[in-house]
Amino acid sequence: MDGPDGWFNQLEHVLEPLDGGRARLHYVHSGIFADNWDQQYDGASKHTEFYLHTLGQYLQYFDGKPVVFTDIQAPPASATPDGFVRLKKAMGIEGAEAGTAVELELDGVGRLSGEVDFANENFLGLRTADTLYRFFGRNAFGATVGMTVHDFSGSGDSEATAKAWGGFLGKVYA
Repeated sequence: MDGPDGWFNQLEHVLEPLDGGRARLHYVHSGIFADNWDQQYDGASKHTEFYLHTLGQYLQYFDGKPVVFTDIQAPPASATPDGFVRLKKAMGIEGAEAGTAVELELDGVGRLSGEVDFANENFLGLRTADTLYRFFGRNAFGATVGMTVHDFSGSGDSEATAKAWGGFLGKVYA
């Protein structure tokens, strides 16, 4: 991801095959913090568990499948202390823990049927049969709430996905 004033965030995952069917993961999380270095560093370090969990979900459920990736940022109004809580409440999954089955009908997005695969105070992961939805409570680190969609259905459309989720997020933070 790139941002203003030279800010960027980059993840690199390299799996190196080893004998006996094992593999070694080389993981590098790098970037440039333009402002609020301590707060951004704290946020980046807290993302690592979620990023590695997402990699595990990919390898377990979607290994080798092509993906359509979409990054969506919530409006500036999401950068409040309760921003992430508001999103979970609007989705009807506040307090949901990993392993919780979900059946959601989200205005403008449609039906999501799957499982919460990750949940803590700043991050939420939902996995459906063909998609990983990742929600980032970056409001805790001075930024807006964000999300990514990793669509493995074979028919993903990043522009339509961004429009649908952008509309939903716009209503949550109106």
